[in-house]
Amino acid sequence: MINSDKLVYPAFIQQDDEGIFCVYFPTLFPESGWDFPLTRGETKLKAIKSAKKDLAYSLAGILYDNEELPDPIPIQRNQCSQGMELIEVETSFEPYAEEIEEHLKDRHWHICYYVEENDDFIEAIGYKNELGTWDIFF
Repeated sequence: MINSDKLVYPAFIQQDDEGIFCVYFPTLFPESGWDFPLTRGETKLKAIKSAKKDLAYSLAGILYDNEELPDPIPIQRNQCSQGMELIEVETSFEPYAEEIEEHLKDRHWHICYYVEENDDFIEAIGYKNELGTWDIFF
């Protein structure tokens, strides 16, 4: 399913008020990446180690959803504030391949739609099947 190429994405690491190191990927996740870390760790080293795994899982999920991997757009220094350290996180699917396959096996999507005319919600759940297409249940 996934290849073992090395992938490198820009990030920044910042220590929060409790002393926990947080790793953010704002150009990979433009809607939330500045505000919500992908991973955390008690030390800088632990946070970066977790970021490698969490980045691999996130990128595998993007591929699983039949989407293209986003380009690793650099973070501009002028976008950073005090306490943000720019880093690059290198990862690969290979060390986590079995875990990722198991994790993605039961992945599914919930889609809700509000029908204003009759004040009703429609919910659909999609599961990826063995053929690589989606089975949708209402």
